Amino acid sequence: MPRRKQHDRINEYHREEVRRKIWALTTAISNASLSLNFFCPHGQALADLRAAAVRAENLIYDRPGDYQPPGNSTPGPVISRPETGP
Repeated sequence: MPRRKQHDRINEYHREEVRRKIWALTTAISNASLSLNFFCPHGQALADLRAAAVRAENLIYDRPGDYQPPGNSTPGPVISRPETGP
């Protein structure tokens, strides 16, 4: 039986398939987490699993493992409006 050619990088079809599976996994994790108490072992395990899935997706897309999209960053300082006098 002939062997398949081995590659160093994942192709676009398989990358998108993995992305869809990770999305389904993180959705299931979020739904399961809603029914758990805070700081329980199962909740921590689900949080670790979600973090590992996000890290894996980042690495597959050639991004740093701890990459966060710009829209998901922590908010900056609150800029207050100057008070207007009467």
